[in-house]
Amino acid sequence: MNTFIRTVLVLSAFSPVLFSLAYVRYDMHGGWSTEIVQLLVIGLLGSLLPYLILKELGRRSELVPFRAKKVESSDFMLLIFLFSYVSPLVGRAAGMDFAHIVVAMAAFAIICWFVQSIPAHPILRLFSIRFYKIESENGMVYTLISREELRSPAQVKSVHLISTTMLLKAD
Repeated sequence: MNTFIRTVLVLSAFSPVLFSLAYVRYDMHGGWSTEIVQLLVIGLLGSLLPYLILKELGRRSELVPFRAKKVESSDFMLLIFLFSYVSPLVGRAAGMDFAHIVVAMAAFAIICWFVQSIPAHPILRLFSIRFYKIESENGMVYTLISREELRSPAQVKSVHLISTTMLLKAD
């Protein structure tokens, strides 16, 4: 997966923040505005984007056999994202404005550009897609994205290569 797609996938995890931000704007102005509608539409599109990206990656990426030695869930990372969803409400209480939030998100996007894999993704979790830390027989550790709950390394027989550190379990 190229860097752009991986970065979009990471940033899409923060799309629900736009719903919170829309609520804060609605509360501040006491009614609807074009900014609130834009935030809601972009939040909705961003929330659907990760599912579409993974669906396309499953069709177009290379399929290779894989033997896993160890699998463990990465769901604990969901807490970080869930906190970010209420951050606009906290920011409102602290007096942060829209410009500061945009600058913070741009800085985060730059950091995500250099990250090789992504942590758990709450929106994909709604679609029953899980993230795992998986170790191959040769000791290399990957992030594995799977539509099914894994209880044993033997369940992983083939994967789609997404990047050098990310895999998508073949169905």
